[in-house]
Amino acid sequence: MGCFLLPPFASVFRSLGCLHGQLSLDKTKSMEIQVKRGPNYISNMRRSRSILQKQLAALLGLRTDRCVSHYENGTAFPPFLTAVMLEIVLGARLSELYPDVYRECRELVITRAQQFDSAAHRAIVSRLRQEDPPNAHPRSG
Repeated sequence: MGCFLLPPFASVFRSLGCLHGQLSLDKTKSMEIQVKRGPNYISNMRRSRSILQKQLAALLGLRTDRCVSHYENGTAFPPFLTAVMLEIVLGARLSELYPDVYRECRELVITRAQQFDSAAHRAIVSRLRQEDPPNAHPRSG
């Protein structure tokens, strides 16, 4: 695609299949997550900050705005470093940009926590159940 700031990361993510949301979900054993292509709030956040796709692409270190369009349409997911830069540029956490992904991952962690002893499981589930909704969870630091 030629859209990434760091080409070696692009090939790693492409080989994992996560550039286009094609990871499979095994609720207990697999380290992979299936995330349905779908709504996110990148476009809304970008527009509310008066940033053009072309400008966002430049800030993310992308060669064209094509990748930004894919991210906004939900047909591709940004690699990790690009996602971190999205947080910085848009001033929004990934859980705010991708609330459905956040909820799915959160439930997956709760499901996987069942394999731990009961004290560890209770601690993890208790912390996650007490968290605010994805778009309002506390910032660390």
